[in-house]
Amino acid sequence: MFGFGKKKQQKEMADKFNKLTEFVLSPYIMSRKLQASKMKESNLNDKESQVFEMAFLLGVVDAIGQYADPNGDFITPEVGLDLAKAWIVGLDIMSEPTVEAISSITIMASHHDVIVNLQVKGGTAAFACINSVVSGGDSSEAFKAMNLDYYQDADLIKEFKNLASNELSFLSA
Repeated sequence: MFGFGKKKQQKEMADKFNKLTEFVLSPYIMSRKLQASKMKESNLNDKESQVFEMAFLLGVVDAIGQYADPNGDFITPEVGLDLAKAWIVGLDIMSEPTVEAISSITIMASHHDVIVNLQVKGGTAAFACINSVVSGGDSSEAFKAMNLDYYQDADLIKEFKNLASNELSFLSA
């Protein structure tokens, strides 16, 4: 009648989303620290790497949003983007000004197959990480799901470099 049930449901959904995000991004942060060489070996410059990673992470957070709120009643794409940016800044993956700039570039390029493929890889990794817990797996499965293997996908890197040099040439500057 007064919307109290909806507010409670919204808070529960936000809590679920935040717990899942923390669970999924924790092994990613650890992998990022332990496997930093994978990022360097990709031969992406810093700006390219940030857009590459942002596309992956937007896929991760989108999948978490879909898992937490399958109907999209509370975690809309706009809310998901805001939450993704907050988590990326909060976990010191990127600074706030960088996140704002890079997320804008990533969204601008989101119609390109390589960006979509990165988001799908991120979403698939997030679902695998979540499923590792739901199915009673151990933490090694979560870490395996959230590693930096996407930085070693030669075809994906090549496709992204092509996009960066042709349509996002300012990234190469």
